Amino acid sequence: MNQRQLVVTLVTLIFLVAVVYLSPDDGDQPTSGRQVSNTSMSSPISGKGDQAKPAAEYVDVKLKKKRFFEYLLPMITITNAQVLQERRKLLTLHKRHTDSAALSLSDLSQLTVISNKYKLTFDSQEEMTNPQTHIENLLTKVDLIPASLILAQSANESAWGTSRFAMEANNYFGMWCFTPGCGVKPARRTPGLTHEVAKFDSVQAGVSSYVLNLNTNTAYTELRQIRTNLRLANAEITGLALAEGLERYSERGQAYVEEIQSMIRFNKLEAFN
Repeated sequence: MNQRQLVVTLVTLIFLVAVVYLSPDDGDQPTSGRQVSNTSMSSPISGKGDQAKPAAEYVDVKLKKKRFFEYLLPMITITNAQVLQERRKLLTLHKRHTDSAALSLSDLSQLTVISNKYKLTFDSQEEMTNPQTHIENLLTKVDLIPASLILAQSANESAWGTSRFAMEANNYFGMWCFTPGCGVKPARRTPGLTHEVAKFDSVQAGVSSYVLNLNTNTAYTELRQIRTNLRLANAEITGLALAEGLERYSERGQAYVEEIQSMIRFNKLEAFN
């Protein structure tokens, strides 16, 4: 192979890597797994990681990725910390009910707030009086999402923070909404469809909404079951494992799952868990 052929081959390889690892899922067709409620599009959570967006362009790809991870990690940490705080509260209520067989009105009030947030209502007055099973079901929803999975999906969906929706709508995860004016209209939206790409008050709000979506949307029941099984086995909750439950996040299905897992491995993202 002469020098010219070698250069052409290297350029081709670089282009292919860029296509796989720097391109967002275009997704002009809405999927149920991407829908967010309007109430989740703002967040009381604040963090230093949301003060300044990373530069849209870096010549050095390694630097681009490093800055991207450094930018999002504080927001991921804040979001998961809140979720784990809610989980600890539920575990406390579960133990209290087991020990005393009754919860106070204050306990039930806190349980109701968390239940409403995670879209799990009491089936009956009897269940509220004896909420043991309700709390156990709620615990399958109230749990962390590994940083590795969040970083891989955000990079994939936002082209490493350079997509129009990341820049204009603080939306790094390609999440949809369906109320007119709730977001940004996709440039290539199929005629007759009305979905928009959800717009958030901040990137932090977008991260929190994404985590809540994975924890509540029926499209990700499998993801939550995988996580529950790992908890029961006292095993590490990893992005590679939970990615198996993302088949409905994209119309590409299993190919999307494998791409996210490939990004986790290629970028060694499990180290951030």
